[in-house]
Amino acid sequence: MNEKIEKLGRFSVICSDIHKFGTDAVLLCDFANVNSARNMCEFGCGCGIITTLACQKNENLKVTAVDIQEDAAALTSQSCEMNNITDRVNVLCEDLKMLDKTHNGKFDLVVMNPPYKKFYAGIKSGNKQVDIARFEVMCDINDICSTASRLLKYHGRLCICHRPERLGDAIQAMYNFGITPKRLRTVSQNKNSKISLVLIEGSKSGGDGMSVLPPLFLDDEHDRLYSDR
Repeated sequence: MNEKIEKLGRFSVICSDIHKFGTDAVLLCDFANVNSARNMCEFGCGCGIITTLACQKNENLKVTAVDIQEDAAALTSQSCEMNNITDRVNVLCEDLKMLDKTHNGKFDLVVMNPPYKKFYAGIKSGNKQVDIARFEVMCDINDICSTASRLLKYHGRLCICHRPERLGDAIQAMYNFGITPKRLRTVSQNKNSKISLVLIEGSKSGGDGMSVLPPLFLDDEHDRLYSDR
């Protein structure tokens, strides 16, 4: 497995040819407003990009980073060691659906860049690690929302990103497990492009009403998302 170091503002993250990151994860971390959180759980942490950026943005943040794949959890641990944040991050190699009950009601924020494709949608690559990241092989959107609801405090937040064609599934899953969608933002390359991503925030036992934020155009973002903000 080839590894390389990617610089992110003051911090860096160690990636591999299997566990790497894209713009979606960076956008999600920015959308999640981690500065208002104290205890965050990241599901499917992969190489640890969201955990690393979140700790860079919020120096008081404590994170539990979870991934079912051993090599992904190992990369996140290595990144935490490199950035001297091991005292703030607890890395778990576990199935998110099986997280211990001691985590119940512990977090004010749960984030995940989930697998976008349903298990039966599309042709698998044949690489189990890649397919777990792309397809709902080990967990689906209902598993994510169910576990998040269990782990979140009252009015705690779940923030995810998803493809626009899966927006209905994501919203329905949130409602199924007592999480009320509260904020939504669409992402496009520019004002003439189709929507490529949706960012969704839900609140556990939140009241009615969802805010739809102005669309985000990537061509206008430049390097801001990788800064310490």
